[in-house]
This record gives sequence, structure tokens and C-alpha cells, in this order.
Amino acid sequence: MRFTKDEGSFIRTRQYPISTYINWLIELGFKIEKVLELKPLELELLDGEELLERMPYDSDVWREMYPQIQKVPFVVTYIATRVG
Repeated sequence: MRFTKDEGSFIRTRQYPISTYINWLIELGFKIEKVLELKPLELELLDGEELLERMPYDSDVWREMYPQIQKVPFVVTYIATRVG
């Protein structure tokens, strides 16, 4: 659970392996056509305002994760069609 900047609300997140998401789609009868990953953000090239605009969340925890965020895409898109 992460609190927002104003500490008035929070965001609950869960992380699962990519294989879990793919297996869920297959089990639900989808045929996966394509998997896309956004290029990781080059955070060191962004100034304060631009960084806040481009990052989906901002908190002390996210700032601590910047080195990881720069190496690993944090969004995966699955293109799939339902079979049958």
C-alpha cells in the first residue's frame, strides 16, 4: 500500500510474474497475438516537472526504485483475441 503525496488516499498494488498474467489469459480462452513492453524511462534525463508528468506514481518508495524502473519496463501490454 502506498500513500499519495497528500497522504489522504492510498494506492494498493500487486505484482505478479509475467507468466502468471499470460497463463490467466490462456486459461480464460484467449490466444495471445503479441506482447509489448514500453521502453523504460530514462529518468536521469528528466527534470523535476517532466519527471512528475511521466511517472505514473510518486512516492519515496518509487524514488528508491528509480534504478530498477530505468532497467525494467513497468508496463506490459498483451494483444489477445478470445478463441471460440
